[in-house]
Amino acid sequence: MKFKSRQQIEEAECFDEHGQLRESPENPPRFDAPISLEERGITQGRPGPIQSKQLEWYQQLIWSKATMHKNTVAVKLRMAGRNELAKTLEDCHTQYTIAKCKGCGKVEKFPNRCEHKICPECQPRLAADREKIVAWWLKTVTQPKLVTLTVKNVTDFSAGHVEEFQRWFRNLRNRKFCSNWTGGFYSLEVTKEGDDWHLHLHAIVDAVWIDQFQLSLEWKSVTNGQGFIVDVRRPTQRLPAKGEKIRGKRPTTCLLETGGNCHPG
Repeated sequence: MKFKSRQQIEEAECFDEHGQLRESPENPPRFDAPISLEERGITQGRPGPIQSKQLEWYQQLIWSKATMHKNTVAVKLRMAGRNELAKTLEDCHTQYTIAKCKGCGKVEKFPNRCEHKICPECQPRLAADREKIVAWWLKTVTQPKLVTLTVKNVTDFSAGHVEEFQRWFRNLRNRKFCSNWTGGFYSLEVTKEGDDWHLHLHAIVDAVWIDQFQLSLEWKSVTNGQGFIVDVRRPTQRLPAKGEKIRGKRPTTCLLETGGNCHPG
């Protein structure tokens, strides 16, 4: 195994086989093996040789933009005093492990990865891994419900607010009301609304029935009145549009023939 820095690779690609300096690199500044776009669901069919080369070039260009985005994020982190995390991102994809097959002689390059969820260069890989896990879980459930929980907006957004929200959700799941929730997963999201921050949760829950009216009461209780607006629907139903109110205290009806909850009409 031999490690090379990004600078060494850049210098190597700037000279031809005779040692003459090229005026510009032949490819965009991205050095790990490109992922074929047709294998990521962006294109349909199998393109010809010329199209494949064009797609590969554009893929490299996209990845170079991810590198610039990563460095921009690192600058913002340093401005916020998060120097250690900024350095983690800056060091990501800067060294490569060179491996050569003893049988066929094929050479592969593997970049170092920080595997951090905010790293633009690691996000595609992490998202693909999570997608596989979610897809596997969805094959095992029979009554999936999309649950949305919200709380009042806050002016100062902090890690403590997120931890408090997670604790509220954990307390909710420990209540008798959620005893029929056999499994699921959730995602926390935050949006900027004017001068305030709006933290909310989306969860996919495997449950035969979730009473939206009672869920609102339970959520209000565990959050000490900070949250009561909730929503329950089948995953195939449309989510509320931006600015559309989520009604949290109207009783819903059950669609037994489809095995799901419906949005109040």
